[in-house]
Amino acid sequence: MKSRQMISHLKEHWGKITNIYLYDDDIHLVSSSRDKTILLWDLKNEKRISSNQQRMGGINNFDVTPDQKLVISTG
Repeated sequence: MKSRQMISHLKEHWGKITNIYLYDDDIHLVSSSRDKTILLWDLKNEKRISSNQQRMGGINNFDVTPDQKLVISTG
């Protein structure tokens, strides 16, 4: 972070990113987008772990429960 040098490029969303959340382990990240998807990323291995897609409308926001086991989204 201090060097501001890009070390990885994880691009799968094709719409505007609406929210990101970095888990406490600093390895997993959740991202949501207006492209109707919520993606779970493994930053250590630089790959997507899972993808969840909504049928209609984009994802406006999401939140993660305090125990970090559930992601709740709004569309």
